[in-house]
Amino acid sequence: MRKLQMFSPLLFVLLANILGFGILFFSQKHMDMTGLYYSLALLAIVLISYFLIVVFSLGDEYLFLIVSMLLTVGIIILFRLDDDKAIRQIIWFYVGMAGFYLAYFVYRKLNVWDSLFPLYVSLAFCLFAATLLFGTYSGGAKNWLFGFQPSEPIKILYILGLSCLFTAPYDKSHKKLSSFIKKRVPFLRRPVHLLLRLYDSRTGRQLLIMAYAYMHLGFLVLQREWGSAVLYFLIYFVMQFVFEGKYLFLLLNVVLASCGGLLGYKFLTHIQERVSIWLDPFADPSDLGYQIIQSLYAMSSGGFVGTGIGQGRPDFIPVATSDFIFAAIYEELGMLGAAAVVLLFFLLVYRGIKISLMVKSPFSKAVALGISLMFGFQALIIIGGVTKMIPLTGITLPFMSSGGSSLATSFIALAILQAISSKTEDITDDI
Repeated sequence: MRKLQMFSPLLFVLLANILGFGILFFSQKHMDMTGLYYSLALLAIVLISYFLIVVFSLGDEYLFLIVSMLLTVGIIILFRLDDDKAIRQIIWFYVGMAGFYLAYFVYRKLNVWDSLFPLYVSLAFCLFAATLLFGTYSGGAKNWLFGFQPSEPIKILYILGLSCLFTAPYDKSHKKLSSFIKKRVPFLRRPVHLLLRLYDSRTGRQLLIMAYAYMHLGFLVLQREWGSAVLYFLIYFVMQFVFEGKYLFLLLNVVLASCGGLLGYKFLTHIQERVSIWLDPFADPSDLGYQIIQSLYAMSSGGFVGTGIGQGRPDFIPVATSDFIFAAIYEELGMLGAAAVVLLFFLLVYRGIKISLMVKSPFSKAVALGISLMFGFQALIIIGGVTKMIPLTGITLPFMSSGGSSLATSFIALAILQAISSKTEDITDDI
């Protein structure tokens, strides 16, 4: 009986899909039969996946349900803006779901994730180095490598690495690492031994964790990925507060981050431009301020209930399919629809933090918290930029913005969170 009740929230997802795609199709402007077939296949995968999660108790049912609603709204708006990009996004959803199931079962079955810190660092370093050497520029940042953004999968490696450092005791994985280095790479034995001894003290541990986080930030700054750098820093800062709680280090990080931001503003013209646009976009309305001005006009025309699907002009907003998709949502669904999107992200983060609190493994607690922070801060940063609350940064809105590497990475991160939730006690008593 209880499992039957779990299917009742699915009606809201079904209703959103039927209304949204139905309006797009019967308007005969924004969706043809090909788009309808892809959308029906998307809906079928959502229904089957939710059925499997509920019937076979694969973890928290609400996580996938919340993401399905976000995905549906994003696909509907993408069809409004660009049919081809909407269909590509659905295809990437298929890829993301394949990654979701693979990552879920691999993460759930293997119990070695807290001892793979060297692997996380090595993979992240290789991806960063390859991007710097062979990457291409987009939007002023060198962040593309062979058609995907390496900073997206690095986010997961970064969170896994931080979780290892914050939770693994010295005598668990670090002695194994020291023994491995001694046998395979003897010339690194002494420096690695000194680092591990430093990690064994609380102050040294925090310094090494800080060095690990700032290494990632440094690579992102070199790529001119300042939006991702802010996201990485916020994840580290909150995890530092939760797991260490030493206010001196928190203050030190605030000072270092502030100094880094001031230096970036002083010496980098594109940061100066973004800050000036944030302060007064109407100073250059036809060039630098055009994008944010069109975003503000779109949101103001949306009002409380929106212009209606297909009745607005979100195509006037530059890059509306990715960075500014929230403005397009606001115009056609109004403040009510935009608030619903924000609430969905709030619920997603809430469920993730609840999973973090209820799981027993310290490492799983850290990973669940890190992924929840990633989704929450990423949404906060881009929504804040689009609404002119903070300077704009070029990151995507999770599960909604057009972008294959972002969508696939988000579903893999969701799978890890789903797998962790399957190891907790029953948490579906309320949302």
